[in-house]
Amino acid sequence: MPNSTLHFLIRGRLELFLFYLFYQLKMFLALTTHISILINLNMQGKNFRKMFQRYILLTLMTIIWQ
Repeated sequence: MPNSTLHFLIRGRLELFLFYLFYQLKMFLALTTHISILINLNMQGKNFRKMFQRYILLTLMTIIWQ
């Protein structure tokens, strides 16, 4: 095994980078979902309470998922 320490460092950085990319994608998806639900909240005034409950539930699930 030539230079296994360097190999370990490169692999560690690659895993960290992939984890960071996955985290950013997760945050982007959560943000866009929240924005679309907020737009829905504004569009449907009659179902405001139901949509608001769904929004709270989704926010809690997003927090737990992270």
